[in-house]
Amino acid sequence: MYFLDNSFFTGDIFIPNLEETCIKNVEFYKLMSKWEKECLELVLGKCLSDELLSQFEIVTGENGKEYKLKIDADPKWSYLIDGRKYQSTDELVINFADLSAYGCGCYESKCTVHNWEGIVKEQTILLQGAEATFKESFLAYYVYFMWCFDNASKTTGVGEQMPEAKNSTGITNKAKRIAAWNYFYTWVRGCQKGGKIGLHLFIKEHAEAFESFEEICFKNQNIYGL
Repeated sequence: MYFLDNSFFTGDIFIPNLEETCIKNVEFYKLMSKWEKECLELVLGKCLSDELLSQFEIVTGENGKEYKLKIDADPKWSYLIDGRKYQSTDELVINFADLSAYGCGCYESKCTVHNWEGIVKEQTILLQGAEATFKESFLAYYVYFMWCFDNASKTTGVGEQMPEAKNSTGITNKAKRIAAWNYFYTWVRGCQKGGKIGLHLFIKEHAEAFESFEEICFKNQNIYGL
């Protein structure tokens, strides 16, 4: 995977037994890779997604081979991946939006600095006297959303069946699935007071740097999945 690994799937998008599954069975890795690319094409369009992934190269790290952004890649790709705080006068910025008129939950915002948190964001906290770093990405929320669908039933030799839960009662994962989708949606399409903006607004404010962007509109979902 270009961005994701097992460490993303904790907290509100926890996937149980992930380490064991990935060691013994490549099925989840295959699906994660598929859904990661699918999500990038959904939010960026096919052309910009391909352009982004072409900026990576395979290198050997502490945990073996992995994808890393090329050293000579244009800085705009680091802005897209790692995030950027910027003002209307900064390099590459055009069409700087008035968030108070943008109509997406950020009314009366007076910020002159916009903050795109990136495709991947990290948070470091103190945990039992030591520093712990957690990673998040809208890609992981999309993967979790798709994983919930995939695990709603299991394919057997006699058709689709509900998974059996030993010593417990199984219930629908719809609420968590919809919550994951809506968090993904906010990260991509939303904005908030304080200048925090979503992916699509960031790209529109850097339109000349990402000319191949193709916008696809999608919406929040309610508990009925509509």
